[in-house]
Amino acid sequence: MCRERVSSPSDQVSCLKLPLRCGFVRNVKSKKISYVAPCSHVLCCMSAVRHYLSVTDNPQKLRLDMFCFSPDLVLENSSDESQKESQFVQLPDLSRGMERMAISVYNDIDSDRSCRDFMYSAERVYNPPSLKPKSQFVCNCFCTDGCANELTCECRIFTWKNSVTFANPKGQEDRGYQDGRLESRLPTGIYECNQTCRCWSGCCQNRVIQNGLQFPLQAVSTELCTWCMYL
Repeated sequence: MCRERVSSPSDQVSCLKLPLRCGFVRNVKSKKISYVAPCSHVLCCMSAVRHYLSVTDNPQKLRLDMFCFSPDLVLENSSDESQKESQFVQLPDLSRGMERMAISVYNDIDSDRSCRDFMYSAERVYNPPSLKPKSQFVCNCFCTDGCANELTCECRIFTWKNSVTFANPKGQEDRGYQDGRLESRLPTGIYECNQTCRCWSGCCQNRVIQNGLQFPLQAVSTELCTWCMYL
């Protein structure tokens, strides 16, 4: 069992880089991706990562969505990443510290500084407040496997039932997240696990939005669409 501990990674990086900061090595060979753990164990697929995280100490609380086996993903070193010219950054952090990483505001089009009056919220705002659902009317689960089984997790089943009842034009059923990612558009929505569930939030595969911002974003002023968000 791998129990090697490494230093905690910085919060100001993409979640896809966190495994690298924790001692993992991402290898790309002939468009095939593999991760080498700090204990030299080789992980060649998402199921291997899932098993590895479940049997190790995982002191950095790494999640499945922090690993990617797509050959199209290129993770550059932080020193190689291009930064926008500082003179055009109007606001260093739109969230004003509410997110785990800053959302800078960039404008090289005009002198519009309306973003400084923007009121940011890291939580859902209910208007009117009476729309906020009460805990007794929220679905919950009793999973002990990190909600990996889509056939037994009550919350994932609820997502699936709604996709069947209000099926998309292709008539496809959708059970929501797969390994912490939404692979296709789901108009009927996702029912994530919540505070009433018995599953542990640190390893639950049905919690994504509530984990907060995982990728560095930048608000950019454009000529055609005014303000846009760039990844």
